[in-house]
Amino acid sequence: MIDCPFTLNADGLWQCPDCGWIYKRKSDKPPRRNCPAKATPEQLAEREASRAEQEEQAKREAEALRPEGEKLGWTFEMICRYAAALKKWVAAGRPTRTDEEVEAIEQICKQCEKYETESGRCKVCGCKITTPGIAILSKAKLATEVCPKGKW
Repeated sequence: MIDCPFTLNADGLWQCPDCGWIYKRKSDKPPRRNCPAKATPEQLAEREASRAEQEEQAKREAEALRPEGEKLGWTFEMICRYAAALKKWVAAGRPTRTDEEVEAIEQICKQCEKYETESGRCKVCGCKITTPGIAILSKAKLATEVCPKGKW
């Protein structure tokens, strides 16, 4: 655990000079907080592995609870994942795959048992796979996205 080295700013609030985070309440003592700017590469790798493991466990649990043959609807979890995917895509400069790459991915998805043919969506993550033309509506078109089952 690496704490932020807080200092008082001009407004009398505690602020970390490394990460810029501001403690919004006035206090005599600085708060304790893990500084993301001071994390070691090992700590960052450990956090990422833990987060990935938690996401994978949540996917498995959600998949186990879904009755076979049930159509997917929009859930809060799916909306959050979609928003995170778009944020990552925009931060990377909006890279897209070529039409040939998208076609190859669609063929892989259509052969998967977790593909819902009626809606063109993956039953694991809920993302639309087949949406021609518009990159932000097709997981296969976004070059920053991967298959949750590791197939592409």
